[in-house]
Amino acid sequence: MKILITNDDGINSKGLYALVEALSKYDHELFIMAPELEKSAISSGLTLRDPLKLEKKPDLIKGVPTYSLTGTPADCVLSDTIGRPKSTKSAFEDTNEAF
Repeated sequence: MKILITNDDGINSKGLYALVEALSKYDHELFIMAPELEKSAISSGLTLRDPLKLEKKPDLIKGVPTYSLTGTPADCVLSDTIGRPKSTKSAFEDTNEAF
């Protein structure tokens, strides 16, 4: 299964790493696109006026393509859908570090 992983705590979140590490043990094709910075409370918002910047990051776990986006988690999912049609069957979000 192809899986997009995103979050609202940002690309450097410990929860994101933990989720990717757990899913990497299974036979899935993983792809990470998470906000560059923490975006809690605006996860489902879309960026309408500002340009979005996509940046390739070092793989969070070897072999798992990792990108950050200057937008929200919703922007990440939408960007994946537009940029890589039919690539993703599921999307996962990591646990919230605030709890």
